[in-house]
Amino acid sequence: NSSVVFVLFKNISSKNMISSLHRTMKTHPIITWHEGGTREKMFWKVFILAVQSPLGEPPVSVLDG
Repeated sequence: NSSVVFVLFKNISSKNMISSLHRTMKTHPIITWHEGGTREKMFWKVFILAVQSPLGEPPVSVLDG
């Protein structure tokens, strides 16, 4: 088994990305990086869950809000 985890370091405007990347981001869970404190700890917990989850079970996404 292999896992692919998309990590969003910072927001990207859809007009600044190629269509295949835009499509991929709309159809796959994305984990957003947050530096420092509780949100950074949560990022790593979600990342580990994403890597360990079996195929067909998407991880919980952490989104900017």
